[in-house]
Parts: sequence; structure tokens; C-alpha cells
Amino acid sequence: KVFEMILKRLEIMLSTRMMRCCTSRYSIMFLLGYLVYEQIQSFRLSSVIRQRRFFQNMADSESDVRTFASYVVYKGKGAVSLKVIPPTFSRVSGKDNSGFSGRTVSRDGALLFEFAPARPDAAREYDWTKKSSFSLSATECGDILAMDLVSGKEFLHDPNMGSANAGMLTKKLKLVATPDEKGAFLSLTVTDKSPSKMSSSCSVPLTLGELEVIRTLLAYSIPRLLAFDSVLDSPSTTTFNNDYNR
Repeated sequence: KVFEMILKRLEIMLSTRMMRCCTSRYSIMFLLGYLVYEQIQSFRLSSVIRQRRFFQNMADSESDVRTFASYVVYKGKGAVSLKVIPPTFSRVSGKDNSGFSGRTVSRDGALLFEFAPARPDAAREYDWTKKSSFSLSATECGDILAMDLVSGKEFLHDPNMGSANAGMLTKKLKLVATPDEKGAFLSLTVTDKSPSKMSSSCSVPLTLGELEVIRTLLAYSIPRLLAFDSVLDSPSTTTFNNDYNR
């Protein structure tokens, strides 16, 4: 097919008035070589374009698929999983007629710890229907990274804070080193003072390796919980001169 196109173009060019006076053997050979080179370059370019379109279509199709991931530690009396809650965004538009549009963070993301007790009637099975959860903000993730493990760290949350039911339900997440300092205990205590009295407590021992995985996930997630990665990696990010004068 390529050579058929070359011969066709050569026939067209030789039929022109300009090429009638330049039909020496060397001229034709030069022209033939040029046409071969031109067709090869055109073929390469079209191949690159097809590859780019293929990978772009793959990226577009995968962008519509939501990914779920978690890190789970299973122990004798309970299990704990770590999941990410991505930030949420709101659409914004320019106040003028420039056509500017974008998005802003309406709610920061968080890292979610979920604790489940072990089933008493089965080994290494866990009752996730009775799970208790505790979410860490980006700042609280930083507190864990900066903490002294021996001293430990506690976080207290009141989901009803600011409402008439404040203090009825509290959650306390605690991370502290084991007595031999060769690991840590991660525990969640839920105190429910409402009539339902759904209080619970679960503690999961962590090895130093498991603790390091959790710390690494926290450090990696902090800028993403605040959507800094979306700002810095966006191809449409524009920095205005007055941003440097703040």
C-alpha cells in the first residue's frame, strides 16, 4: 500500500510541467528517495497519533471507574481497616465573561479507621456488621506522624458536637506503644449514653511493620486529602503574578 502511494505520487509529479524538464536518472532517484522518506515519516506520525488516541481512550474509560482500596490488619480479637474518604468539590465560575470555570474544595477528605470484633464462634472471622468507625483529618494524620510512640496519642470525637445531643456519643481513638516497644496498640472506644447504649471497645495490636505501613499511608494521603495534588498536577493550573506578592 505504501509503495502504491509512492508510485502514484511519483506519476503525478512527473506529469507536471516542472518535472518534464527534469527527468534525468539522478533526479528521478532523488525524487523517489524523498517520496519514500516522506511516506515513512507520515506512517510513523499516524502510528504515534493512533497510539495516543488508544491510551487517551483507555484513560477516559478508566476515569469513569471509581477505585476502592483498603489496608486491613487481622488479629485474634479484632480487625482494623484503613480507607480513604476523598475530598468533595464544588463547581465555581468566573464573575466576568471570560468563560473561566473550575472547582473548589467544599469538604476536605479524611482517613477512615473501621474496627470489627472477631466472631466468637469462628476463628479468624470478623463481624463487620458491628463495626465502629473513626475518621482522621489531615491535621490529625500529621499528629500521628509527629507523635512519640512511647507517650502515645489520643483523639476524642463527638459526632453531635454543637447540637442538643452533644456528649451523648463520644469516640476515642488511642495509639500507644506496647510495653516492650516492639509494636503498638490501636484501639477505639465508643461511649454511647443514649437509650440504645451501643457502646463498644476494640483493640488491635500492630507490629512495627504494620505501623510503618499506616504511617506511610497517612503521609502519602495528607496532600491528597486537601486536594493539593489536584491543583499541582492539573494541566490547566495557572499562576498569576500577584500570587507571588502575598
